[in-house]
Amino acid sequence: MDAGSMRHRIEIQVYSDIENEVGEMTKGWSTYKKLWAEKKQLRGSNTFEGNKEGIEYTYRFKVRYREDLDESMRIVHKGIIYDIKHINPINELNLYETHIDCVHHKEGVYNE
Repeated sequence: MDAGSMRHRIEIQVYSDIENEVGEMTKGWSTYKKLWAEKKQLRGSNTFEGNKEGIEYTYRFKVRYREDLDESMRIVHKGIIYDIKHINPINELNLYETHIDCVHHKEGVYNE
């Protein structure tokens, strides 16, 4: 693992009970961990949902080996939300890293 390539500061968030401005407990996203990661775009594809056209980008974030992450979490990087689709912890061949595959949806134009 090349530690120098891990130059992106990411935030792992978990959906849980949080306290709002008036002290009530509600459900929402809160920070679980902040990690250094390598970020790589794998592909982009057009999507069509109802009358909406958009683009779905797939990214892989590579972090140091972890076993405490799961697909119910999400990543926030520079204000952009990435939905975690798959986590692959690699603990072999002297590679102690975790690959996190995510998608980012970007709405495009509306077909009217």
